[in-house]
Amino acid sequence: MATLGRRITLLELSNVMHIGMVVLLAASAVRYFTRHGWGDNAPTIVALSIFVLVAYVAGVAAKLTGPRALVWIAAVILGWSALALVASSFAWCAFPLFFVCLRDLSGRAGAVALGAITTVSVIAQLRVASPPDASLVVGPITVAVLTAATYRALLNETKARQTLIDDLLITRQELAEQQRAAGASAERQRLAGEIHDTIAQGLASSLMLLQAAKEEGMVDDALARRYLDPVLLLSRDNLAEARRFVRALAPAILDGRTLPEALERQCTSTASASGTRVEFELVGQEVTMDAEQALSYLPDGVAIDVCDNGVGFVPGDEPRPTVGTGFGLRSIRHRMEALSGSFSIESSPGEGTTLAGWVPYRNPAESRSGAA
Repeated sequence: MATLGRRITLLELSNVMHIGMVVLLAASAVRYFTRHGWGDNAPTIVALSIFVLVAYVAGVAAKLTGPRALVWIAAVILGWSALALVASSFAWCAFPLFFVCLRDLSGRAGAVALGAITTVSVIAQLRVASPPDASLVVGPITVAVLTAATYRALLNETKARQTLIDDLLITRQELAEQQRAAGASAERQRLAGEIHDTIAQGLASSLMLLQAAKEEGMVDDALARRYLDPVLLLSRDNLAEARRFVRALAPAILDGRTLPEALERQCTSTASASGTRVEFELVGQEVTMDAEQALSYLPDGVAIDVCDNGVGFVPGDEPRPTVGTGFGLRSIRHRMEALSGSFSIESSPGEGTTLAGWVPYRNPAESRSGAA
C-alpha cells in the first residue's frame, strides 16, 4: 500500500481503522433510522450502538494488551454481533474489526475471532436478502481472507524493515568503533614518531656523549665542557619538546624560527654534539608551510635530502643502531606518506647513504610563490 508516495505504517493503518469504525457505526445508524424510522427495535439498536462505540473507543484509548485486550475484543465482537443481527446495516463494521483481531490476537484466538466476525456478517446479510444471494456469503469470506493476507504482508514488511534498521544501527556502531580504534592507532603511531624523532633521539645523543666522557676519563675541565655543554643544550631542547606535547603547539624547535633556520640550528647542534662536520644548504625560495610539513622548494612541493659519507648499507636490510630502537626510518616513511608525499633510501656498502623526502604543497598558491 502506498500513500503520498510512501509506505503506510502499521500505526497509521491502525489510526485509519479506528476512525473507520466510528464512521461506519454512525453511518450504519443513520442508514437504519432513515429506512426504518423509530420502530420497536430502535431502543435496542441505540443501546447496542452506544455500548459498542464506548467499549471500542475506551479500549483503543487504554491501549490494552494481553488477557485484558482479549476480553475487550470479545466484548466488542459480542456487542457488534448482537447489533448486526438486529440491524444488518451494521454488518459493514466487520472490516475494522477484522484488523483489530489481526493486530491484537494471534494463532488460534485470532483465527476464531476472524471466523466469528465473518459468520455473523454473512448471517446478518442473508437474513434480509430475498432471495438469498451467494455473493453475500462469498463476499465477506473473500474480504476476510484478503484483509488477513494484506495485514500479514504488511506485518512481514514492517518486521523486515525493523530488522534492516537494527542491522544498520549495529553496523554504524561497529564502524564508529573501528574508526575510533583506527584513530587511536594512528595517534599512537604519530606520538611514537614524535617521541622517537625528538625526545628519544636527544636522550640517545646525551647517552652517547656521557658514555664517551666516561670512556675518555674526563681528563681536564675543557674536555668536560666539550661533552657536558651539548648535553645541557639537548636537555633543554628535550624539555621544550615535552612541554610542547602537553600544550599541543607547533614543534618547539620552530618557535619563532622559519623551517630553514630550525634545520640549520639542528645541524649546528648535531655537529657540536657529535664532533662530525654537518652542512646545511637551502635551494629555492622559502615558502610558508604548515608545521607538520616543516629542503628544497620546488614548483610542486618541498623536498629534503639528508646525505652522509658513512659506511652505507643495503636498503631494506638496515642495521639496528647501538643506541635507540631502529624506529626512525619507518617513522619517516610513515609521516611522509601521511602527507601524500614520498620517501626513498639510496645507499650501498662503502658509499654512504642518502635519504630523500618530498611532500606536495597543500595550497596551490604556495607553488606559485615558492617556485625555484
